[in-house]
Amino acid sequence: RSCSIGSVEFNMQGGSRLAWVINKVASFFKNLLRDYVVRTIMRILTDKSGWILSKLNQGLSPFWDVLLRTAKLDMEDLEIATQKDIMDAVPVPKTTVIELVWRDRLPLGMNLLLNDESGQLKVVDFPRGSQARAVCEKRNLDPEAFKGATILAV
Repeated sequence: RSCSIGSVEFNMQGGSRLAWVINKVASFFKNLLRDYVVRTIMRILTDKSGWILSKLNQGLSPFWDVLLRTAKLDMEDLEIATQKDIMDAVPVPKTTVIELVWRDRLPLGMNLLLNDESGQLKVVDFPRGSQARAVCEKRNLDPEAFKGATILAV
């Protein structure tokens, strides 16, 4: 899978000073915005492709004959999908944000993944005997459930 965006242009309409300032600031960050959009698209395609295809098939199924004729294809021209090609359509889970507060003046005690493809900071684990594990257990949360969790704020 690949995704690329040549350039991004952000332009707030209006003649106000605020619109001018926002446009100037956006022009400085347009490459960061482009990279973020590409990473987000790739993550969605990787994690949610089954769900996306399910929704597309659901909406387009009445029009397959028109689509095939427009593309000048027959059913025989299409590749047969194997089990390896198909990702289950998993319902999009509700995002769960859990706030953990460390109050002791000790190391936090978290192993973190710093080079994740998503560019986000991920939890590898909370080692035994660590402050992070103790905070979870005090709140009756399973420390193992945080493996792969994304850190939103510190």
